[in-house]
Amino acid sequence: MSLRIQAVVPPPDVYSIDGFGRAFGFGRSFIYEEIGAGRLRAVKAGRETLIRRTDALAYIDSLPPITELGPHEPDPAQAPEDRIIPNQTPVRYRGKLKRHRMKTALASVDRE
Repeated sequence: MSLRIQAVVPPPDVYSIDGFGRAFGFGRSFIYEEIGAGRLRAVKAGRETLIRRTDALAYIDSLPPITELGPHEPDPAQAPEDRIIPNQTPVRYRGKLKRHRMKTALASVDRE
């Protein structure tokens, strides 16, 4: 029987852009957009952009909660109307609603 000892590493006091992205699951472009929009506070240390842990947690706390619709369901008030165009039918593909042209086989039957 072997005993494993694991060190508990406390979270850092400041995050780099990449460190913040890894810790919270955001991409670099999204982080820079949030900084530019003023929603995420960052500081500069030379050429390095840093995000304080307190600012990171304040940003996470400021995010809106998930509604009853769930994270992947569109808000009916904001979603455009779903119209079916002639010769097209909505088709589900990888969870998204795509438009797919129907085969013209029926059109050839109509010509006869």
